[in-house]
Amino acid sequence: TSVDRPLLSARVNLLTYTDDLAATYPADATIESTSVIPPSGIVAAKKLVGTAAATSHRMIFSPVPTGKPLKTFTIYAKSEEIRRFYVFMGQDYTTSWFDTTSEECGVMPEYNTSLSRSITNVGGGWYRCEIVSNVTSLSAVQIGLLPDGATSISQANTPLDGLGMYFCGAQLEYGTQATDYQPILTDGSTYPSTGFPI
Repeated sequence: TSVDRPLLSARVNLLTYTDDLAATYPADATIESTSVIPPSGIVAAKKLVGTAAATSHRMIFSPVPTGKPLKTFTIYAKSEEIRRFYVFMGQDYTTSWFDTTSEECGVMPEYNTSLSRSITNVGGGWYRCEIVSNVTSLSAVQIGLLPDGATSISQANTPLDGLGMYFCGAQLEYGTQATDYQPILTDGSTYPSTGFPI
């Protein structure tokens, strides 16, 4: 019935496996399982850990839905050995950096086309970080580690062997306003109209 299996329009979060980040893949990094409980309290957070290579250490959501150009991406982050990271969206490139100790965020000089960005303390050392983009060719979203004080992609190209931070609860949605996090624990093919997890 429509109650048991509602229309897809009820779904907000365009990503899949958003708590355990199983739909992401690492690049010059590892994604480690942890017992750290995130704000959603559903699935333990993952830790993105850098390597000894002098390059950018990141995880990639790809492919991601295209369509309407205005999109808002949010993710929960918590510092460990690393406290700062960046979000890199699309081929037209929208970027922002976030610091989970100073509670600051800003644009990156290479690609400063983001419409807005914010970092919100949600308790327990966790922050919900948000970036709004109007890129038209959005095929991937990247999350990369930054050393202290770094604000650019070039500064991300540094060895960060064994250093990392925690992430969970990724959400990509249409529009310029972040909504409450909607967990998509599987491929999102079925979900209820009310109540989560999905």
